[in-house]
Amino acid sequence: MSVQEIYNTYLSVSRGHKNKPWKARKDFTGFDKTEEGLICIRLELFFSRFPQITVKDFFLAPYLLYKDEDYFPLKFYLTQKAISTYSIIQKQKLEEMPDSESHLADIVTTIKYIAEKCVQEKISFNTFVNAKSGYTWRILQEYVDRKINLYVLLSLPNFWNIVDSLSLQDKELYLGTAHKDATKYQMRLNNSVRAKKIINEAFKRLNQLKVD
Repeated sequence: MSVQEIYNTYLSVSRGHKNKPWKARKDFTGFDKTEEGLICIRLELFFSRFPQITVKDFFLAPYLLYKDEDYFPLKFYLTQKAISTYSIIQKQKLEEMPDSESHLADIVTTIKYIAEKCVQEKISFNTFVNAKSGYTWRILQEYVDRKINLYVLLSLPNFWNIVDSLSLQDKELYLGTAHKDATKYQMRLNNSVRAKKIINEAFKRLNQLKVD
């Protein structure tokens, strides 16, 4: 994401979350010499180092955690507190039930992402889920990069075989705290209504996807 896109995303969140009107900035002449421009340059470097962080979610996190606060200046997002706030919100989202609107939206996004990759790379769904990425499996790396939703990951036919083959260190590296509670999340998925149905139907379509 470019400096300009980062700044306009910040504007959309800082104004839009309160339903306040806002306009995307179009003229960035001399912006790199302003305080906000320099902050955005630093944020661009930060986001490039941690591509698993969703920029919009990063800007939105403090408004979700500190509901009594109306405004967070751009410089706040350079602090360790901003990073901690984002981490807390991500953990809270993880604990939401699979039928929550947040998870359902993320599940749909994941399915679209997988379909696009299969088409772009001309590979089957089965090839995608069994592919390696360097040292580990592709699906694990893409989970780390927040490309794959947890409940989609749990539903993949080879997920538990992969987990069983991992060392404890690798489980913690790629699954984080989720590896300790994987069975709990699997039970939540099994008891879900909408999430399980969406995923199962999507997998049928992905298996029928023509990529030639």
